[in-house]
Amino acid sequence: MAQKRGLWSKHYVLFSVLVLQEESMHPVETYLNHLARIHSTGAAVAETSYYGALEGLLNEVGATLKPKVRCVPQLKNTGAGSPDFGLYTANQFQNTQDQEPVSGVLPERGVIEVKSWSDDSFVRMKSDQVSKYWKQYGLMLVTNYRDSCWWAATKRACRSVLRLFPWPSLRRRFLTC
Repeated sequence: MAQKRGLWSKHYVLFSVLVLQEESMHPVETYLNHLARIHSTGAAVAETSYYGALEGLLNEVGATLKPKVRCVPQLKNTGAGSPDFGLYTANQFQNTQDQEPVSGVLPERGVIEVKSWSDDSFVRMKSDQVSKYWKQYGLMLVTNYRDSCWWAATKRACRSVLRLFPWPSLRRRFLTC
């Protein structure tokens, strides 16, 4: 029994050190470390296993914006399918502690469609799924965790307006999904 307690204590100390380290890191550094830890387990699924890391990054950055923006995962289908995430402003929640936005409200800051590491996010713009999202929501981020692009709907078409996180070497460095 004493051996089990010692093992538990070591894991608790290690976990505490990791948490303290992450609290002092830049949000992107925390994100990259989180991705690497998930990948190192060898048990990750190429797309969905990394959702928590992306949600954490977006919520940490969103908390610094005015108005604050909150990332909500796994949106309900509102007629265009179910995007992986929605970006809601603080006023879209009944109370600041609420986990879900007000019913029927579309995410004011757009939606996010996530693809696996090896998937080219820009090719996805031609898919029916992504076309439905930008028509329904107006703003959309397509990402494969290492490369992202914001798309905005105009009256005639959808246009790329901003490219983010162009890290082509990220996958080569520590990911082989």
